[in-house]
Amino acid sequence: SAFYGCTNLKSVDIPNSVTSIGVSAFSHCTSLASVIIPDSVTSIGRYAFSGCENLTTVTIPDSVNGIDDHVFSGCTNLTTVTIPDSVKIIEWGAFSGCTNLKSVAIPDETSCDRNALDTHTWVRSKQWVKRANWKRQGLCQHCGGQFKKSFWGRLCRNCGRPKDY
Repeated sequence: SAFYGCTNLKSVDIPNSVTSIGVSAFSHCTSLASVIIPDSVTSIGRYAFSGCENLTTVTIPDSVNGIDDHVFSGCTNLTTVTIPDSVKIIEWGAFSGCTNLKSVAIPDETSCDRNALDTHTWVRSKQWVKRANWKRQGLCQHCGGQFKKSFWGRLCRNCGRPKDY
């Protein structure tokens, strides 16, 4: 949380010597409009840019392999996000509250928590569409398996997860 709440911070050019952006590092820097994340960064901590209301565009470098929970939550003016194929997981709430984010392309091999994005965001991803179709068909949204009745409710025959919708 090195710059947490620095409301006058307008732009950040992170140096190449940085390999990790810590938890809440730039959280609630409400004037932050521009950030350049170098290829040296391999991880971005939880809530790193949450509440950066004026942040409009983010390009995540190929060196990052995951987007932790709530990294960009509450970035209400965020309109464009570039997610490379290197990102293998997008955690819960990563882009929640990004009310101006209308479209995001998620690589097909990326595992994306179903609550990573708000429902108004249009997602271009075969995996996301496939999961939505599974849900509509009454199948497990995690693996596409069928449900069976058990003492604990309806559980997926393949992965054992409960039907949670």
